[in-house]
Amino acid sequence: MTIQDVHIKRQARNLERNLKGLTQQIKHDYSQFRENCRVFNPDRGYSSATINDIKEKFKEVNAKVAEARALQALLRGKYKTYVQVDVQKQRELEDTLLMYKKDYRFFEYNHKAWGDRLRTKDEHPQTLVSHIGEVYGKYRDLPCLLLLLQGDPGYLELVGKRIKLGPRDSRHVTESEAWVFLAGIRMEDDSVLVRKLLDTLFKNIPRGMKGVVRRLRQSVEWNPEVIDELRRALEGVKDGELKII
Repeated sequence: MTIQDVHIKRQARNLERNLKGLTQQIKHDYSQFRENCRVFNPDRGYSSATINDIKEKFKEVNAKVAEARALQALLRGKYKTYVQVDVQKQRELEDTLLMYKKDYRFFEYNHKAWGDRLRTKDEHPQTLVSHIGEVYGKYRDLPCLLLLLQGDPGYLELVGKRIKLGPRDSRHVTESEAWVFLAGIRMEDDSVLVRKLLDTLFKNIPRGMKGVVRRLRQSVEWNPEVIDELRRALEGVKDGELKII
């Protein structure tokens, strides 16, 4: 074997080691990638950090697979005389890439479904915001109540309909929330109001419902940010409770 042959063989071995390292790294990272793709909460979706990690890792994996394929092509072509390409390892690499793609599709489906759900969910509060704005545009000192209820989808529609609506009232029910706006409500004590609402809304409902109520005594107390305030306040309310904020 000539010096040139020794040099070329050394190059081939280096390429072979690089290929092995790439393949091992791709396989090693798969379990964490799969876990990130599968961690989906129907109520909260994915965190922004998780979304970025999944997308960046998928790009990185595809880049590494492309590099590995290029090395395989070199070893099968220019260096085929000096190394024996492991066909089984090639298949393992492609199979691992298919698993990445499968989990990434799972992530994409849930991410899109969650985004669609959020858009649908936000359409109702926007309609509600417009309605409240119209009411307070006509009646500046009108006492009102804004209720946000959350719970079992099977009960939300029922609970939302337990309050008889007047001409200035509004109700918007989604699969996860029920918003009720009641105009011209007499301002009773908190304890009395909570008891009446619980008796009206949650009667004979064994579980899975909770809510928050915001008093609006006049138009200056209303702004669209109240919607987000109610959602944040609801996170601290226990099942079966109704809290005035």
